[in-house]
Amino acid sequence: MGTRIDQLKLHSVQLGYLKILQVGTQTQTTQKQENKYEVKPQYEELSKQLIMQHAIINAIKCMRAIKDRIARPVYQLAIISVSLYTRTVYQPGKSLVRDLQSPSAHHSSVVDTRIR
Repeated sequence: MGTRIDQLKLHSVQLGYLKILQVGTQTQTTQKQENKYEVKPQYEELSKQLIMQHAIINAIKCMRAIKDRIARPVYQLAIISVSLYTRTVYQPGKSLVRDLQSPSAHHSSVVDTRIR
């Protein structure tokens, strides 16, 4: 017999999703047995493998969609926050001047105030 879902090394989200699919598959199998159709063992095993492959592909698609949905605001935040970094230009005898230009446009007295 093929690999059971519990034997696959998957993350908990994948495992939970696949277990739900497995319960549905077991229900369908029970209904097919009640119809008394006979399936040759080699085709039954192939069918189970295809069902499992389809379930795994759907689980991965689902997780990618969730990841994209969760990650999108983080990407947008990163783009917005880039312009929030400022550099302080220190000149002796003068007050501190805030500068939004890149540090390469200044000489060595530029102090980078970004948090690293």
